[in-house]
Amino acid sequence: MHVFSLLEAIRKWCMERVGARFDMAIDMEDGQLTERKRLSTRRCGCGKWQISGIPCKHALRVIYDQSLNPIDFVSPFFKSAAYKLTYADHIHPKSDPTQWPNFSLPTIQPPVIKRQVGRPAKKRKRGPNEPRKGKRNRNVKCGKCREFGHN
Repeated sequence: MHVFSLLEAIRKWCMERVGARFDMAIDMEDGQLTERKRLSTRRCGCGKWQISGIPCKHALRVIYDQSLNPIDFVSPFFKSAAYKLTYADHIHPKSDPTQWPNFSLPTIQPPVIKRQVGRPAKKRKRGPNEPRKGKRNRNVKCGKCREFGHN
């Protein structure tokens, strides 16, 4: 088998795998996709395209193989028209609390603090990852032999 025909066979095999993921029928004679079922519904077997709205690598492979523009398959929420529409209206701030709308909601009060029984702790409780506070000098040194570990 010549190198070119070997590479062509590998390409067709890869396209079969990608096409199977998209549930598309592949014509083996010319390698063209005969059905664009999953591209029109914007779905993929991995589920990333449905979740993010941006085509996954499987979808991009089919889109590039058909010489289509991948930007056409991106969700409209990521395009500049949606961005401009989102920030088109202005929010005018109210300069004074007297201009705020009046709502008939009850005011929220802080919880009642109940003092616990007993004497309060002298030291604060340390966290589980916080080092314990020990003696000032952890290394005990002997006065006679000048070695650490005993006195």
